[in-house]
Amino acid sequence: GASDEPEFTISYAPTYEGQDYGKVFFHTDMEDDPDTTEDEATVALNLAGFGVIPRIEVEPSLLYFPDVPSGDTSTKSFTLSASGSGNLVIRHIELSDPDGMFSYSPPVDYPGEPYVLNNGYSITMDASFAPTDASEHSAQIQIETNDPEVPLSIIDLRGNSVDNPEENYDVP
Repeated sequence: GASDEPEFTISYAPTYEGQDYGKVFFHTDMEDDPDTTEDEATVALNLAGFGVIPRIEVEPSLLYFPDVPSGDTSTKSFTLSASGSGNLVIRHIELSDPDGMFSYSPPVDYPGEPYVLNNGYSITMDASFAPTDASEHSAQIQIETNDPEVPLSIIDLRGNSVDNPEENYDVP
């Protein structure tokens, strides 16, 4: 009956990209049929799999905001792309900004983390610099993914704030 049928699980965990083949042999206690040349006591199950690897591309890896007047906001875009053969899972994006002068906007078309990008797809996001004083500032956007070679990507943010130029002109 059904309870006599064994259940088994075969797992596939590739460590490289590309096609794999295998074979599982089951040895049973069935008697060989003398009328055939086949070995009925051994059953072979052919296996095939294709290993995929997710990859992230970050463009650019540095966003520089030069000479932004104090009190103004400057915005630039960056792109995260899935360039490998597997789906890229962006698990978490975090802004590390000790001075509180930078911000980023999550992608509009995605409801929330994690973000899943099919191979060949990209998302574009914005980062902003809104200085409140005239000095240099830096921060990082850290992106955690399932890319096995680059699980943490970093976008450096650099901003240079200047006094409001309208305040620096002497009127003759």
